[in-house]
Amino acid sequence: MKKSINTLKIIKLLLLLGPYVLVLNISKVLDNDTYWIIKTGEYITNNGVPHKDFLTFHTDMDLVAQQWLSDVIYYKLYDWFGVAGPIMLAAIMFLVIIALMQKLAGIITGTRSLVSSILIFAAGSMLTLFATTRPHIFTYAIVLVELIMLEKYVATGRWQYLTVLPILSMLEVNLHASMWTMLFIMMMPYFANALPIRYRGRSISCCKILPLVITAVAMVGTGFITPYGYKGMSFIFTTSIGNKVNDFISELQPLVLDIENLYPILLMAVALGLFIYHIKAGDSIAPLRYHLLIFGTMIMGIKYYKLIPYFLVVGLCVAGVYAGQWKPEKFLAKFEDKKFNLVVGTEVIFFIVLFIIAGSFIDSVSLNNEPTEVESMAGLEQIVDALDREDTDDMVLYTGFNAGGYLEFRGYHPYIDARADSFVKEANHQFDYLSEYLDVKSGAVYYKDFLDKYDFTHLVVDKGVDVNLYTSVSHDDDYRVIAENRLFVLYEHK
Repeated sequence: MKKSINTLKIIKLLLLLGPYVLVLNISKVLDNDTYWIIKTGEYITNNGVPHKDFLTFHTDMDLVAQQWLSDVIYYKLYDWFGVAGPIMLAAIMFLVIIALMQKLAGIITGTRSLVSSILIFAAGSMLTLFATTRPHIFTYAIVLVELIMLEKYVATGRWQYLTVLPILSMLEVNLHASMWTMLFIMMMPYFANALPIRYRGRSISCCKILPLVITAVAMVGTGFITPYGYKGMSFIFTTSIGNKVNDFISELQPLVLDIENLYPILLMAVALGLFIYHIKAGDSIAPLRYHLLIFGTMIMGIKYYKLIPYFLVVGLCVAGVYAGQWKPEKFLAKFEDKKFNLVVGTEVIFFIVLFIIAGSFIDSVSLNNEPTEVESMAGLEQIVDALDREDTDDMVLYTGFNAGGYLEFRGYHPYIDARADSFVKEANHQFDYLSEYLDVKSGAVYYKDFLDKYDFTHLVVDKGVDVNLYTSVSHDDDYRVIAENRLFVLYEHK
């Protein structure tokens, strides 16, 4: 018996430490959006928070830098450490998120169970894809701290734990205002579980509801503590009008069943399987909030790819509670052979290492022949180097959605960049540049009318994205090619 239990301890230790090793698999290049984030942080550091756009040539646009504090943090890290600074922050935040997931799972299950360790390792392996140099890495950690405090309140009844939540609200609205409402979404299961409702003669109430209500009101109040006031906390509602942004951004599209999305779908199936097992095994009914957290985050992840991490960091942690009757110790206790202990420990190490290597390989190889982030940035840098040799005094520059941020980082003021939510009229109060860009991209607007409207002197065209524009301009005698590679082409108006 003792030998088998030792094997179990080894496996638990490996699974406990394994997710931290996964940090080696996060991206080693800057996320494309990080370049305009750094440039914004530089501007704020030197001039204060902006209220008019300063990155593009649309200087009359109203602007809300809804992640202004994150912008400053990324700029400072880049200023101090170069490219390594933002990447180092992403790695540190990934480790923090894993630690918080383990803490939350431990609170929910009452112990660091083998099942929870397996689920966190699986979640961590998927989470490496989202551990990029963008503000959402702060949001994942903030949401986990919120849930830990809520669970502490439920377990002890001490309202003092809830005093942390208004502080988290203030942090979130300054670090990543567009996801500020997520804090309230994560509170909803606790409100439901605190209602004075009786089921089969028993109350489902897990705690007093009044402290939760007071806390939520306080969180709304601290949400105003931002340089933009109500504009910061209401940013997501302003830019979501008509789904202009959601319909365009790939990460805001529903989860599609294909080989690239097979892993998150598999993890959702595991969570569902644990729920069914729990019901069939005849366990006592789990608290309502756990059901809502699992299936709520699962629905969020299915509806928007961007929200899958909330299922990973919350849903899978909570799903461990549904496997309470599975006792792996009983299975391992059947084996007393030392050789078995050695083999099991060796195999676990082998598969963890293999998993990390496989993940690194999959992350670096495109399944649909699209260029990797490294290839895209290398190709764009060649174009910008050629652009640097041009006369910039009277330059009017066109760039597409993805290329604009890097051009801004290099000191140019292009037509558009990847801040999709800033280019809708509801947000900038000037013009719907996003819809105009999409019409040009799709061919709904005649390219010549668009180019003449702004009198562009130079065009940086992404061949794989701005296909219609590339096809049209390549046959237009008014433009000549200055530089070109496999991904991009630089045109100059003659």
